Amino acid sequence: MALLVFAPDATDPGRFEDYARKMYPEYTHLNLPTWIIGPALGDGPLMDRPADMLKVWPAREPIRRMHPAEFNPIVDELAARHCNGKTGPQPTAEQLKLASEIDTKAREFLRNGANDITIFAEMGDLMPEFKRLLLDSPNRDKLMDELCHRHVGFLHYAKILETMAGAIASGDIEAPK
Repeated sequence: MALLVFAPDATDPGRFEDYARKMYPEYTHLNLPTWIIGPALGDGPLMDRPADMLKVWPAREPIRRMHPAEFNPIVDELAARHCNGKTGPQPTAEQLKLASEIDTKAREFLRNGANDITIFAEMGDLMPEFKRLLLDSPNRDKLMDELCHRHVGFLHYAKILETMAGAIASGDIEAPK
């Protein structure tokens, strides 16, 4: 559907180019529309703050400053075309409730400017519920895609857990005992 590269250090055109160059093999291999997204700018709730974005694939565009409300419809359109208008598996009421609880808590932390380490540490009590969502679904990849599409805070938390799992698997972080 799309590749979004979140680049917290992309604060000027040169740094955007650094990310574009480093990610080039990845996005050309995947052949997905790709944006490099800099950090949120300004003050206020994170969901209301714009970010500079550079579309690098398949056609390069100039850096644009966009609010989430402007960018999300672009991603929604790509998702609709990718799925040929078909929706994924419909989550159960319990799955929606769990995802919503995780989403609400993560969005609250994001609104208050918490970083990913803080969110990871403070939301540890919700990890069993997140794991249950993964284990209780025969179509877990499609279910997770659907829940992440509906809940931006849930998506953010999922990405944090994915990053931590990768760091543990690579040995960069020692697994808790």
